[in-house]
Amino acid sequence: MLESLPAFLRVRKVADALQMFDEMLRRGVVPPTGTTTTFIKRLCSYGPPYAALMIYKKARKLGCTISMEAYKVLLMRLSKVGKCGTLLSIWEEMQECGYSSDVEVYEYIISGLCNVGQLENAVLVMEEALRKGFCPSRLVYSKLSNRLLASNKTERAYKLFLKIKHARSLENARNYWRANGWHF
Repeated sequence: MLESLPAFLRVRKVADALQMFDEMLRRGVVPPTGTTTTFIKRLCSYGPPYAALMIYKKARKLGCTISMEAYKVLLMRLSKVGKCGTLLSIWEEMQECGYSSDVEVYEYIISGLCNVGQLENAVLVMEEALRKGFCPSRLVYSKLSNRLLASNKTERAYKLFLKIKHARSLENARNYWRANGWHF
């Protein structure tokens, strides 16, 4: 039964795969972490993330361990689709499970918040990432900065620019020293 689920997902028979997953859980078969991750990755690769969220919620309810990779794929897909509330709740659950956020996670959160127009929250997340030593990509920063400028929040955009400029100089210095063998 566990082997037939990926086959359903390969041919995009999502309803059949979900039905099979429910039957598997009903019989007491608990999927391992890798299998759950594979399902979520496959379901997030096409269409809206509704089916992937159903698998995620059922797996969490049973106490299955969700991998960091599965969390990242879910966050990426939710940020693109614009499901901001779900995005933030999954991020919170990820942190409750003991996973710490990395630069990719912060980029997904900031991008998702920008997509739905929650610019102030996106700035707060960007500042948190900078405080933790992560410097989001130029693409994510420019997206947030352009949205701030378009909504006439020039002062906020300038303050964010100064923080990013400082963080990038620290990151460049750290990369230089590590390239020369100094690790601090």
